[in-house]
Amino acid sequence: TMKNKYFLGKKQYYKKIVNKLTDTKFITIVIGVTAAICIIFTFIYIFIAQSAMKRSYLESTSTAMCSVGENISNVLVSAEMISETVFVNDVVQDALKETGERKNHLSEYRTLTNLLESAEYNRNIRISLYVEDDKIYSEDRVHFYPISDAEDKPWSEKVTAENGRGVWVCGETCRMGAHDEEIPVISFIRLIKSRSDFRESIGIIRVDVPVFELSDFMDSIVLEDGNYVMLIDSEGKTVINSNGDTGEAMFTPEEMKNFVGDSGVFERKHDKQTKSVIYCSLSESEWYIVADIPNKDVRSYKTLVYTVSVFSVTFTMLVVFSILLACLVYSKFVKRKIQELTVKIDVENIEEMHERKSERKGDIFVLEDRINDAI
Repeated sequence: TMKNKYFLGKKQYYKKIVNKLTDTKFITIVIGVTAAICIIFTFIYIFIAQSAMKRSYLESTSTAMCSVGENISNVLVSAEMISETVFVNDVVQDALKETGERKNHLSEYRTLTNLLESAEYNRNIRISLYVEDDKIYSEDRVHFYPISDAEDKPWSEKVTAENGRGVWVCGETCRMGAHDEEIPVISFIRLIKSRSDFRESIGIIRVDVPVFELSDFMDSIVLEDGNYVMLIDSEGKTVINSNGDTGEAMFTPEEMKNFVGDSGVFERKHDKQTKSVIYCSLSESEWYIVADIPNKDVRSYKTLVYTVSVFSVTFTMLVVFSILLACLVYSKFVKRKIQELTVKIDVENIEEMHERKSERKGDIFVLEDRINDAI
């Protein structure tokens, strides 16, 4: 009947499965192929996962750096606006153009000091004016300096060439803070031009911003293995880094051509290493906030999700491999038992009693034929 044929076919199917499970050679091949597939798949997965983690790391670091860059930009723009305010102030213009008797210098000093201190109020900055040497308050050296001092400064020519436009310079120090200590600063400096005759320079204004004011922002970005964030100018020189260092040339003119757009990532060779450079431009400025990270540190970046996923895949591969190995051990054991049973049911002249029922190969079918013939 159809039902008997169905059960007979199912029985033959199960017999084939059992026969395969007792075939040591077949199981060995399956284990080898499966192990190779598992190893290849694991390596591919780890490579893809690391690439995804690297991309995620670079993107998140770039976002954090742009946020820090925005905060730094606000500090710099604020200093520039204060400089502009003082630049056009009537009191400053009248005092610096005044060439009258020295008896007026004391009132000028008081008026200008009040103006500068009010501009500094609640801001961590120092505003200084370089005035004519004959002003008696030019030796104050808190808010006022003699104009002759500026001539010896490394930034003098650059500021003069800008003809009233401001420039940012680094490497200066200034006495400021609660303890009036000498601290490193970056400075926004410009010539003060006479409003009545723009060809005439009547002084210099300098707005100092403490280096720590900017490095504190950069310290909020945590990088791997001691790498740090830096602020560079359009020439590739370090304005400041999160360690507080300044002035070091970090990028060549050729490498500076890679700084395209508001933000981005590119790779460069430096110190016999391949590095990923993450950058973000500061608004209203030609400066960039930059992280220069060796690729080995970028690839070593790990997250909990990455670690768990790699562990899960590896564990799954080991489980599959262990199951197949158990099948191999089982097949050897079962095969040996079947062969022992076949020998025990060795009927005399069995080959002459019956021909083999089929051409099926395998110890399980040989045993079945022996049992049938013995019966």
